[in-house]
Amino acid sequence: SRGMTQAQLAEAVGLTEGAVRHYESGIRAVKPELLESISAALGVSVNALKDYGVETAGDLMSLLVRLEDSFGIVPAADGSGLSLNPKAPHAPKAAMA
Repeated sequence: SRGMTQAQLAEAVGLTEGAVRHYESGIRAVKPELLESISAALGVSVNALKDYGVETAGDLMSLLVRLEDSFGIVPAADGSGLSLNPKAPHAPKAAMA
């Protein structure tokens, strides 16, 4: 979404293009310290690049419950989308996003 090629990202963080391709496809896992460099080069939060392990409907439901508990993200009353519960611990961060 940043318009960078794998080669450009590789150059920005000192990797080979093949390494970036393997990280992107999931063949290799990215070490935490490298994830910080990649996120900085892309101008995104490290959390935007993390794999949250959502592979099943149960995994998704678990993640949605955690988002509700921490950020107050809940379905809108009219079913049209999402809304925020302002009483949730991290609701202000979600509202700013």
